[in-house]
Amino acid sequence: MRTDLRLLVAAALLAAAPLLFPETPVGGALALPLIGVALLDEKRLSLTEAARRLNVSPSTCWRWAMRGVRNVKLETQVWGSKRYTTEAALERFSERCTQAANGESAPHARTPRRREHDIDRAERELGDEGF
Repeated sequence: MRTDLRLLVAAALLAAAPLLFPETPVGGALALPLIGVALLDEKRLSLTEAARRLNVSPSTCWRWAMRGVRNVKLETQVWGSKRYTTEAALERFSERCTQAANGESAPHARTPRRREHDIDRAERELGDEGF
């Protein structure tokens, strides 16, 4: 039930995206909590390929994805047994890290506990509306 509801919410957000985020270009990826959905529209890079492009160690890319830097994590998605990112995700990561380093407000990652709380609240609200 919970998975079906999440898929329904994801589909509704994607359908409403042009109204909710008019500044996003048509066909552009949205910076929503639905990171995996946005990454589907972009060309995938393995973390090893991303490391080669940036001239850093693959373990650095893994650290960026798993722990992050300055409370900013590299967006990734797992396909089978491999973890991927995209060039656009690398650019967003760089921009957010730069903002954080300059003291500008950067979006803070939610803790798993907070995320579950938000999901439960959204499910209650959808239930109240009859969904």
